Amino acid sequence: MMIQSIMLDLLDKFPDNALHIYNIYGITEASSIVCCSKVQKESTNNDEKHTDDGQMIGKMPTYVQAKIIHPITSQVLPDGSPGELCLKGATVFLGYLNNPEANKDSIDEEGWLHTGDLCFRNPDGTFILLGRIKELIKYQGNQISPYELESLFRNHPDVEDVAVIGIPHKIFGELPAAMVVPKVNVRVVVEDLQRFVEAQINPTKWLRGGVYLYDQEFIPRTASGKVKRKELLRKHVKIHELQNN
Repeated sequence: MMIQSIMLDLLDKFPDNALHIYNIYGITEASSIVCCSKVQKESTNNDEKHTDDGQMIGKMPTYVQAKIIHPITSQVLPDGSPGELCLKGATVFLGYLNNPEANKDSIDEEGWLHTGDLCFRNPDGTFILLGRIKELIKYQGNQISPYELESLFRNHPDVEDVAVIGIPHKIFGELPAAMVVPKVNVRVVVEDLQRFVEAQINPTKWLRGGVYLYDQEFIPRTASGKVKRKELLRKHVKIHELQNN
């Protein structure tokens, strides 16, 4: 994720142990802070490592129960499988005041809070935050993580930034498409980028919506660095409508 790379770049500017940065995961419904993990340049300690596929948020405290479930079937998933993070415990709220509809969507019959966050758990008990469930791209019944595809693009030496979105399709649902910002003074061949990524993934995740080159200002982000995917989709569609007219 972009915010993770920003923190690592910041650490590189300081001598070892001169600056301490933590990833903090929290939501209001669970009393704000749930867990945290220290960000380090390099580490063999699984509690402190980072991953290009998401943000390490550490282990859950003893007073919080956590599980990862399939977002559609609600089946509990094993370690290493991405799904929705659900929480339960003393610091997790009991429900929204006078809002039964919101409670129905957020809390199940067993009292588990459905966070809407896409995560997976490592065998050592640490959790990796991948993003939001609602941002998954739905292609022919398959759920594709834009964060996974973005991570692969960022491994290419000619890519400065990237954002992956789903392009609506009448038959297939959504088609994954990548908005790529090339590095300065680098000539990028779109087909080469696409082959680079698709060689590493299952064909169901291929970029059937295409790969497009834009400048940095084209990708809208929040103050914390998160991609505004709906706004990005609108901008992309508008440009292509103008080009086709």
